[in-house]
Amino acid sequence: MLTQALTVVTIVGDDFHLNGAPTYEGCLWEGHRVEGLLMNSRMVQGIFDDENPETRHLWAYPDTGEWDPERNPREFIAAMPAWREHGLLSFTIDLQGGGPIYGKPWPYDLYVNSAYDPQGSLKPAYMDRLARILRRADELGMAPILSLAYFGMDHRYIDSPDAARTMTDNVVDWLTTLGLRNVLIEIANERMGIQTKAGEVLALELIPRMRARWAAQHPNGEPLYLSTAHGGGGALAPRDLVEIADFVLLHGNGQSPEQHVAMIEATRKAIAEVRGRPDAIPIVFNEAGPWWETDRMNKWMEAMRECVRRHVSWGYFTQGSGRIENRQRVDEPYVTGYQTPPVNWAINTEEKQRFFGELRAITGG
Repeated sequence: MLTQALTVVTIVGDDFHLNGAPTYEGCLWEGHRVEGLLMNSRMVQGIFDDENPETRHLWAYPDTGEWDPERNPREFIAAMPAWREHGLLSFTIDLQGGGPIYGKPWPYDLYVNSAYDPQGSLKPAYMDRLARILRRADELGMAPILSLAYFGMDHRYIDSPDAARTMTDNVVDWLTTLGLRNVLIEIANERMGIQTKAGEVLALELIPRMRARWAAQHPNGEPLYLSTAHGGGGALAPRDLVEIADFVLLHGNGQSPEQHVAMIEATRKAIAEVRGRPDAIPIVFNEAGPWWETDRMNKWMEAMRECVRRHVSWGYFTQGSGRIENRQRVDEPYVTGYQTPPVNWAINTEEKQRFFGELRAITGG
């Protein structure tokens, strides 16, 4: 259903703007300019479901004993105002989620979570859940990063490169129908393209394809901003991606604050060489930490601060526990993290409170 956009994201140099003004307008922290940043968190499971009956029970809520794919986005949406009040302007949400539990082969190689089918057609139930989340973000003045493919799902699920192309066409058409202008696109998580059962289709092809399809539907020139998270923690964007992406996505998993700085310096050098100046496009970490290192929050908060000092956006990623024995969960679910279902989307632990408190101090909330 077509709606009137309340929040419009644009990019000016290496600044993000919302409704024509830089984010965090006028905000300084330690003398550093915060305005223009897009502080974010990895919240990829907002529309999660598991269509495999053999693994679905792993995600059961402790109070009901069942997994509920509709409760999940209701609670996600209920938590969003608190995130926004603490200064969070963006979150990454993925059409194929992210790693719920990393035990291999079971269940990591068997769960089935995808908002599109193997031929690239969008699934109405998933997309309805996503529409509700994106519309609430629009109302709150947030600019989500919508990721299209996850490396734990795409290669074992999507039939072919043509199916991936069909999916990206369908996403552009769906966003146009929604009428929203607050969404940024990540083609794939930690890949230069989308892997399928029959081969890969590169972001270098999909970015101009999606851009052209969007432009044909928006003759007034409204942009759709696209990139891809090209690699894992420490990976640097290749020059051909820097040349065509609207912003650079980096992952800081496992990286010290000093390594964050080195990644920024190398990326700025590449941007200057390819685009003519080091501040030609924004740099965004949309996955960093603490991941599982929740006892090392000082390290991760300093990494975030180092990014802000260099006018780079940073993204919080906390996995949560997910231990399995005899194909059953043996941890305490629905407490920690933002990635292992069932997710408690509230700011409910000391670790989450530490991040959101630091974020509020930097951004002014």
